[in-house]
Amino acid sequence: AGSYWSDAWLDKGSCTGRTATEEGISTKANLSVISISPNPASDYVFINSDVTTNVSVLNAQGMEVITEQKIEANGKLLLNNLSTGIYYIRINTGNDMLTKSIIKQ
Repeated sequence: AGSYWSDAWLDKGSCTGRTATEEGISTKANLSVISISPNPASDYVFINSDVTTNVSVLNAQGMEVITEQKIEANGKLLLNNLSTGIYYIRINTGNDMLTKSIIKQ
């Protein structure tokens, strides 16, 4: 319980065995498959999606290091101001929220 409880957990995927289709987010019929490339990345990543998304980036401690930005379909997210490490990209499609991890080189 607390003011920031909604940010305490990051969805890292299902607790069941992984399948080849788990890379996308489509467990619901109306969601688009979203991927991030390249990963690992140095200066930017592409948010590969056919819809506009709102994206924010969290560091390994769960603190927001890039505030929410609107990314057009198949758009680019700049990472050049981030230090080397592991980050979580929170993607909001308007219908659902997805969190994916990336490695910043």
